Amino acid sequence: MANIELDIAGTELLERTLASSAKVLVHEGGTSSSKTVSVAQAHIIWSFEEIGKTFSVVRKTLPALRRGALKDFKMALALAGCEDWFIENKSDLTYTNRQTGTIIEFFALDDAQKARGPRRDRLWCNEANELTEEDFSQLAKRTRGRIVLDYNPSMQRHWIYTKVLTRPDCQVIHSTYLDNCFLTDENIREIEIDVPVYQLTAEELQRPHLEVPGYHEVAEGLFTDWDGTYQGKGHLISGDPFRWQVFGLGQRGAPSESIYPALYDSQGLTPGRQRSLGLDPGFNHAMVLVDLEYRAAVPVPGAARLPKPELHIDELIHQSYLTTDDVIQLLPEVGVGKRDAIYVDSARPDVIADLKKAGYNAHEAEKGPGSVKAGIDALKKCKLCFTKRSEKTRNQFQDYRWKKTSSGEVLDEPVKHADDGPDAVRYGARPLLNIVNAPRRRSAQSSLIR
Repeated sequence: MANIELDIAGTELLERTLASSAKVLVHEGGTSSSKTVSVAQAHIIWSFEEIGKTFSVVRKTLPALRRGALKDFKMALALAGCEDWFIENKSDLTYTNRQTGTIIEFFALDDAQKARGPRRDRLWCNEANELTEEDFSQLAKRTRGRIVLDYNPSMQRHWIYTKVLTRPDCQVIHSTYLDNCFLTDENIREIEIDVPVYQLTAEELQRPHLEVPGYHEVAEGLFTDWDGTYQGKGHLISGDPFRWQVFGLGQRGAPSESIYPALYDSQGLTPGRQRSLGLDPGFNHAMVLVDLEYRAAVPVPGAARLPKPELHIDELIHQSYLTTDDVIQLLPEVGVGKRDAIYVDSARPDVIADLKKAGYNAHEAEKGPGSVKAGIDALKKCKLCFTKRSEKTRNQFQDYRWKKTSSGEVLDEPVKHADDGPDAVRYGARPLLNIVNAPRRRSAQSSLIR
């Protein structure tokens, strides 16, 4: 860079990008946080620092690439006043640095074979959540140097979370629109239109606001949920909790129709306890057997309210094309004893009869009108904690949704799709929760003998 002086005005994200030495750098955050522009500016700077290299910028489709990374790259070149220092090939979508010979190429992965193309020195995956795990794997294998990914975390579950963010050589930079000092007041107002505003219930209005996490602004019975922590029963007046969580706060969010928006990890169930298992029979649909443990809420010193109790879930069987005989053969292998209570879908009396005939302690699960909604409501009062091996069941809980009308109204009825795990948990959990919630009998007072 001896013969040129770049004039690049960037946000703090540019400084953090240039300062990073991680093999994989992930920009995860909300809209208009300057993620894409900062990465584009960094590639311009790197192209003057490295001689004869190839940098690849990829996105899933060409129209999206033109609207995203390519558009921001051109803007960054113009703002830096260094357009003349690059040779643009419009047909190949390449920019060659005249001073160093380093090439910045842009291409889409609409053809999967493009991921298996020539090697490169740097890789930038724009809106990386659109790519498949195989796309990224093939691109990464052909990249000698560093890799940058950027995306809005609009997905609950993704290979980026499990395959990239867990790498020891990965660094994550989280950002929101508040990190972009170049936004105008109008830009900010447009983003903040999604902030959820709730009409609080009469019960909530009677509480001291400090008792409820996130209650910063309460005026005329309305609560503005700036930090996305509200979990009460108030009516949503305006805004969009999902869009605000993802695009405003840059956090993983669950859409409004998600039944179980928050799930947790479990380190394992307590050995030797009285067991309660749930079985949802299936064949083409998965046969699912889960082991469950209820743990009562433990008071936290200094907290105004008890935390939620916990329901720990351990997936023992989650497999399609199993007959009842197959399951009976598997029960000893997964540690189920003849005395362990197994609660089975009452619509399958044949499965219950076969289990009993084999000596197992099988029972009809509690069902009836409104039992699905009641069971869901009961589970939502608990923190649902999944063991590491319960991935299939946990995934189904993440995807479990209320039905939604074409007008956007969310109904109190779940979508009947991939619900084997949630059903099995509901069957096994009801007996546990019924015991906990059963009214306690008081001993009669001793009669006075006169």
